[in-house]
Amino acid sequence: MRTLITTAALGLSLWSGAAFAQAVEGRYRVEGRDGSNTYAGTATVSRTGETFRIQWRIGDETYNGTAIGDERFLAVSFTSAQGSGVGLWGREGEGWKGIWTWSNGRALQPEAWTRAR
Repeated sequence: MRTLITTAALGLSLWSGAAFAQAVEGRYRVEGRDGSNTYAGTATVSRTGETFRIQWRIGDETYNGTAIGDERFLAVSFTSAQGSGVGLWGREGEGWKGIWTWSNGRALQPEAWTRAR
């Protein structure tokens, strides 16, 4: 039992380290929807210790977020001049697909990230 726990802890610490950061960090093309409006822009993800900083550029707007997660998902909180919100993204290939909402929101909005090359 001790071996299993040690192995699981080692695997988690290795994944949350450099390999996971490299798999997530980078620049992405973003496409999404806010209500009936579609949008496109970029998202840049950088490691900040055990968390990640995400900065979106959508038109003239900048959104700043903090994310936690693992190889399967990222949970994000974000702020902008328009307000704040939360989202959840799941890994899809080299990109991510997710849903988000504004604080006090009542609807989920889709957003997809494709790694920029």
